[in-house]
Amino acid sequence: MNLGEHYSKSIIRKFDLIPVYYPGTEVEPGDIISYGTTIFDKAKKPFGSFSIIGNITNTTGNGISLEIKVDQNNKSYNFVSENEVTVSAALEAEVPNVIKGDVKFSFGKKGSILLFGVNGKERRIKDLFALEDHLKIVQGERDWNDFYIVTSVITCEKVLAYQSNEDNGSLYVSAFAKNISISGSDIGNVGAAANFSVKWKSKQSFSIDWTENVTLFMKLAHFNGNDLINHNKANIKNEGKASEGGLVELVPKELLNNENL
Repeated sequence: MNLGEHYSKSIIRKFDLIPVYYPGTEVEPGDIISYGTTIFDKAKKPFGSFSIIGNITNTTGNGISLEIKVDQNNKSYNFVSENEVTVSAALEAEVPNVIKGDVKFSFGKKGSILLFGVNGKERRIKDLFALEDHLKIVQGERDWNDFYIVTSVITCEKVLAYQSNEDNGSLYVSAFAKNISISGSDIGNVGAAANFSVKWKSKQSFSIDWTENVTLFMKLAHFNGNDLINHNKANIKNEGKASEGGLVELVPKELLNNENL
């Protein structure tokens, strides 16, 4: 399993959301994206990296104007790879710039993950019925089996994230929080008011160094003929009204069925 696939499956298991890989990739509601195709000419499951083909608003037919709704509820996201990440006091001068009071996260295995994001807000397409109607009009323009459509994204105000690309990676930070610990798959004793400054890192596949406005998650839809399948399940609700057909949401965790985890 490659690092992107491992990251995606880990995040889906934790949050039941499809991650943006790499975190911070600029992606917008309405983007048409591809993860490649299977030997049966179907879109591969949305694990790992993807390419953006364009946006539904300006690349199909005469385009469509999408109204985007912003969720006003802020949410934090906290995850570490359980039993793979440890935290300790950094040793002064162990690596450049590290001083007494800094914190060291150690990543025992290749692919180990740390993710902490605060004040996450979702931006989503308000009217999925209008999107489906537009896709029915333009369905002959391309083989939609090959692609997904982004229906929402979640962007955090600040993000600290890291994935190791080999065993024994490390991340050193100054943290304005006391008694930071690892509790199961969470960083303990940190909250939305936490603040970090990255001092040193090694063996990273990627590192987001307490960066502003990072997009971490998205919801996807797959259009197949006259059906729009949204990868996040239960009947889609369109401003409180359940879809009457054609739109079927899939819980991201269902993507993990029959997968080698």
